Amino acid sequence: MPSALTIAVGANEECRMSRFNLMLALADALEHLLPRLKSAKKINSR
Repeated sequence: MPSALTIAVGANEECRMSRFNLMLALADALEHLLPRLKSAKKINSR
């Protein structure tokens, strides 16, 4: 049976990985959104 410490460390690793994946997903979403925002600004500035 794993000790509380290994469980805590494992949970921390999972948390860090999910946070990393969340940041990757956010960066991906931003890359998709930025061109749309820029083109929307061009349309609005006319």
